[in-house]
Amino acid sequence: MPLHAYQEPTAVPPHPYPGIRIGGLFLVIVGSGIVIGGLLGRAWMFPVFTAGFVGGFVAMPIGRRVLRPLGRITPMRVLVIPAAIVLEIALISVVAHLYPVDSHSYIPAVLFVVGIHFLVFTPLSGPLCVLLALLCCANALVGLLVPSVPLLTLWIADGVIKTCIGMAMLRALAWRFRPRREPFPAS
Repeated sequence: MPLHAYQEPTAVPPHPYPGIRIGGLFLVIVGSGIVIGGLLGRAWMFPVFTAGFVGGFVAMPIGRRVLRPLGRITPMRVLVIPAAIVLEIALISVVAHLYPVDSHSYIPAVLFVVGIHFLVFTPLSGPLCVLLALLCCANALVGLLVPSVPLLTLWIADGVIKTCIGMAMLRALAWRFRPRREPFPAS
């Protein structure tokens, strides 16, 4: 039977997590910055992370145009972004009161808070955000509970987690229907 005899779907329903690919792009860029900064040494951790963070934000509008859209992000889901940022800032201020900035526990505690804030992104970017949060928090807990683990090791592991989950999010495809196998009516 020729290919034209099969009817192609006329519409693809919107993806349940339309922000997944943009979030993935952001995570790949930020995670790569974390890894590179960690590999360059402690003096480069924050400058390279900051460059990756800024690069991630700059890439997001470009990514919206380049990546295949997976649906429209509703205004309610857009509110997830500032909510997550406010939660993260609030929790980091608590960490700053609990741990001196120069203590070994400060960075793992901040990484733990960052992990928690990924849970808020779940309605926008999907269940991979839950996995990301769990892995980031587990990595941070290792640093909090086992002080002999070097901070650079925790930092690099955190970047690898973010990069890998980001790559998985980038690979998200639009939900697809299988073509209906109904031949066109004979004329």
